[in-house]
Amino acid sequence: MISKIKANVRELGWINAFLYGLDRGFRRFAPALSVYRYYFVAQPVPEAALLPPGRGATIMVRQLAEDDPALRFLPVEERIVAARFRHDAVCFGAFRGETVIGCLWLCFDRYIEDEVASIFRPWPGDRACWDFDLYIDPKYRVGFAFARLWDTAYAYLRDRGYRWTVSRISAFNAVSLNSHAKLGAVRVGSLLVLRAGGVQVSLSSLRPFVNVGMRKRTMPEYRIVVPGETPRPEHAVLTNTR
Repeated sequence: MISKIKANVRELGWINAFLYGLDRGFRRFAPALSVYRYYFVAQPVPEAALLPPGRGATIMVRQLAEDDPALRFLPVEERIVAARFRHDAVCFGAFRGETVIGCLWLCFDRYIEDEVASIFRPWPGDRACWDFDLYIDPKYRVGFAFARLWDTAYAYLRDRGYRWTVSRISAFNAVSLNSHAKLGAVRVGSLLVLRAGGVQVSLSSLRPFVNVGMRKRTMPEYRIVVPGETPRPEHAVLTNTR
């Protein structure tokens, strides 16, 4: 136990290790309580591909339509998939032969978070999109699937004039944070969420800095501004009512 705590501190830092331990304890002994901490990161869309020509050729990536049967083999509930397509999300699937082995989602307007009652909107909207739910089957995480997914997504974004992709990453997930950092991602904000039953308390480095509400009735909306841009006064977003 002590060695595991020390490893978490080395990997996450004292604050995040404490919050992670608190959340694990809540989920075990008080399931109505939970803690989430996210970092918002902005990742530049590169001009060149990650992989040289010919590398990763055995991995095929294509855009998936809402009725694509491959979606059934990804670890996402059908109701969540349907909700994402209702909000015009785009999904890319990675295939090895006929088997889908991964996916990456993009959203070009506001993104309604699956885990906590929050709305995230990248800004400026004509140059920044939201990426989420990058998944690679564990058997293929050592290989080219990750880079092939990103190369396809980057090409799609470049063709449409997008220069940044923004996402939220759990502060408890050091592997994902490091992976994004290798792609040039920089932190542009943070969010801490405490949930107690139907009540949610949100503390953020972005406006609204503090929000308390009922999860089923209200959601704070955060606009995540990419580097080099200045938010306008109207970007002080208040609580959004569903």
